[in-house]
Amino acid sequence: MRKIKIKPEILSLLTSEKFMNFTCSELTDAYMDLPSSAALNKRQAQQFIKRNIDRLEWAGLITKGQSKKNKVPNYRITENFHSENYSIGSPHCKLLNTTAKDTTGNIPNYIETNELNELLK
Repeated sequence: MRKIKIKPEILSLLTSEKFMNFTCSELTDAYMDLPSSAALNKRQAQQFIKRNIDRLEWAGLITKGQSKKNKVPNYRITENFHSENYSIGSPHCKLLNTTAKDTTGNIPNYIETNELNELLK
């Protein structure tokens, strides 16, 4: 199986216990709550999440099911979802670190991926 790159924001959400079973809108709402996605509007976040869900489904890391209550598709992480089948890609949006300042007094520093993971906990 070929490795697929997964954005660290999505990987952090999907590896939490809350997203073993999820809908596209649930994942989008959780993604919009992340500090790194503050600059995105709802439509941009929906497109980003949907495209990544399609990629993960194509790679066999998640499966699509149908809800019994309504026609909204739900997704489930498969047994193929482990680090041997994916690699961590670059972040989708750079998160501005508002606590650090450079020599000019501006705030241009970006939080690294491991710091983003700490924020997601």
